[in-house]
Order: sequence, then C-alpha cells, then structure tokens
Amino acid sequence: MFPGIIVAGVTSSAIINSSASQPRLVQLVQMSAELKVLAPRAPVVRVRFMRQCMRLQPRLWAVVDVSVDGFIGHNDEKTLDLYQTAAALPTMYTAYRLLPSGCIIEEMDDGHCKVTCIVHAEYDESNIQPLFHPLLRSGQAFGARRWLASLQRQSEYFAVLRSDLVLNLNNTGAAMKPAGKKGILELAQRMTMNFYVAMCGLPAGQPWNDWNGGIGVGSERFELAVHFVTLDHQGVLSATTTVWLPGVPAGRVFHYLCDGSRRGEWDSLASSGPMKEVACVATGQLYGNSVSVLRPSVYNGTTNKNDKLILQEAYADASCMFMAYAPIDKQSMHQVMNGGGHTSFSLSPCGFIVLPDGQGQQSVQTISAGSSSSAGVSATCAGSIVSALYQTELSAPLQQSVAIGLMDDIGNLFCHAIKKIKDAVQAKLVVPA
Repeated sequence: MFPGIIVAGVTSSAIINSSASQPRLVQLVQMSAELKVLAPRAPVVRVRFMRQCMRLQPRLWAVVDVSVDGFIGHNDEKTLDLYQTAAALPTMYTAYRLLPSGCIIEEMDDGHCKVTCIVHAEYDESNIQPLFHPLLRSGQAFGARRWLASLQRQSEYFAVLRSDLVLNLNNTGAAMKPAGKKGILELAQRMTMNFYVAMCGLPAGQPWNDWNGGIGVGSERFELAVHFVTLDHQGVLSATTTVWLPGVPAGRVFHYLCDGSRRGEWDSLASSGPMKEVACVATGQLYGNSVSVLRPSVYNGTTNKNDKLILQEAYADASCMFMAYAPIDKQSMHQVMNGGGHTSFSLSPCGFIVLPDGQGQQSVQTISAGSSSSAGVSATCAGSIVSALYQTELSAPLQQSVAIGLMDDIGNLFCHAIKKIKDAVQAKLVVPA
C-alpha cells in the first residue's frame, strides 16, 4: 500500500496478543522498515519500531507505532523509561526515530473508511544532502500527508484492478477484456516496483561511475552529474541524475511530461514525434493518474514501423509526481492485452520523479483523470526536484572504451531532456544535485 515510501520491504516478528480473552482485538508487533525519499541522492532511512493494533469500538481501530532504538544525542535510559514496552529489546543508535505515531481508522456508513493519521518523528539531517533539508522539514518527505496520499492512491488503484470495467481500445472500436486490463495493471505495477528499486533502492556498497557534462552557452549553460551503475545480475546499465528547478512548481513539470503531443521533444523513444495512445486505464481521480499503452507515431523519421510499444504509468498526489515507462515488443504486449501472462519478459523502465522542494506549499485539486486541463495539479511550491532514470539492457559485459562512449551518449540524452524541460516550464536556473 506504500510502494513509493517502503522500497526494500518490511520485516515483522514477536507478535504478542495482549488480550488473552480477546486475542484478535489487541496485538503488539515488532517491525523493521526502510523508508525512502524518491530521489537517488536521498539516503535510506531505517527504522525499527513496535506497532500496537487495537479495536477501540466495533467500527473503530487504532494503529500506533513507536521506535525501540535510541537516537544520537539522547539519553538512552530516558528512552527506555519512556517506552517501557520496548525495555526488553536490544537498542541501537539510529538517524531516524518514530515518537508515538499512527492512525485512527473508522468505518463509515457508505462503505468507505475515514483515516486520520499523525507522524511524530525526529531525525538527524547531518548526513542528508542540504537540497533535501526543506523537504524533510516541511513534513512532505515522511509526514502524515505522504502516507495518506499513498494509501488513497493505492486504494483507488486496487479498486480499478478489481472492477469489471471494460475498456475500449483507442481508434479500433474493439473492447479489451477484463483479464487484459488486469494484466496491464499488474505489469505496470511490476514495472513501477523495478523503477523504484533502480532509482533509489540499490544496495549500499554497489560500485558506480560518475559522468559530468553540460549543455548550453553563457548564462543558459548548466551542468549535470550522472550516476551510473551496472547491474550484472540483470545485464542492465542504469543511470540517474537529479536537478533542482527553483521557482518552478512540480505540477508544471509533471504536466509537460504527460503531454503526449510534446513527447518527442525529450524522449528518444518517440523519435521527435508525438506519442499515440493505444489504450489507457485511469487509476485515480487526479489528472495524469493512469496506465497507458503508447505507440510512437514516427520511427527514425518515418512512419512508425517499430515493433515496440511503450507501457507507461503516471501518477500525481500531494507529495510526489511520477512517470515510468518501458518499451515492450508488440507481440508480448498484445498477449497481455488479450489476457495472457506477463511474467516471462524483463522490464528495464526509464522515467522521472518530480518532488516539491519543500520551500513552499503544494495543493492538488481533484478533477477528472481524463481532463486535458493543466489545473489538475496546481502548485504554489517554490520549486521542484526532478530525478530522471535511464536504463539499457546489455548483451555482454562492457569494455572500457565502449562503456565510456555509452556513458557519453546517455549523459547527453539527459542533458537534452533536462534542457527541453527547462525551456518548456520556463525555468531560469538548473541546479545539479
């Protein structure tokens, strides 16, 4: 339910039933999780906590979390005195600690539920890049707003997944079977999880190479730092970069990226032309929240004769805006759209994550996902943090001379894409992270 926050999964142990007479009503669980800001330069936050789940009334539940580890600079005895339930557990110092936090879940008469959430935490920002300090201080990185936004978005997503809605394929008049819709959504979900891991979930100690370059002249020039990692077990070269666009709302960047008519300006897969939509599943109420199958209208300057289609997922909520896409051969995609399996082929997604920079406030208006209006996401934040991911599959281990040339090509692709974004959203400044 929180795929963009918890990238590496959660472990749990020591389930304790606190009520012998009613063991299902009160439970105490020890849990560990790795939390992530969706940017490659942001560190992973590890937290170990106790979770108590209790039914307060027949239609009212409470879930409360509290860290069991000490915090740098705090008196450990006071910590253990404060949280007596954790006194028997070994503690360790951590850079992030949950003070009593959690949510109240109330079942409503209309079949929905009302969730009230509070996150009360402290963290050590000395090892966090200064670019992300305002985002963390604003609460948009790990605050209640982000958890609730993810919960709402995933609830809408699974409601669409379970529905019997029949989709019409664009420009064909044919209908997609419910099994095809389910297959596309599940494939997109797998693609998105691969994207999260490649963007910001790689294990510590993974060797990397950096590429530095720039584009433009004079006052229009800006530099980029691109981070390269070779995933030998997957045969994939992965590259990421992050820039700060001061004074540019995140929603403006997201709307430009979602504009299929301008896709060819920044996406090499579009071959300088627009993208045509083959199928689309709206996955939420906000503008842009959808899973789509796209086809380039041109290929290498001619009418498209490519054998690839593009699977894309995009979403926007109060804390993050996201787009991931991956090329898939037509035969495999048509198999999925007709209700066939989707686990037999690999996915190496590319895409963008756009975050508010935390130096202002952002509001998201609820309008139809199918609307063409740019007002779907209206932002008053001072700026945006844009991270990009590009991946390419390798047929063999790279020789050094080939690797240098490939890194130059990918670095220049990033420079071109960020330049087009800068011009389209009228950014005055691009600051590399």
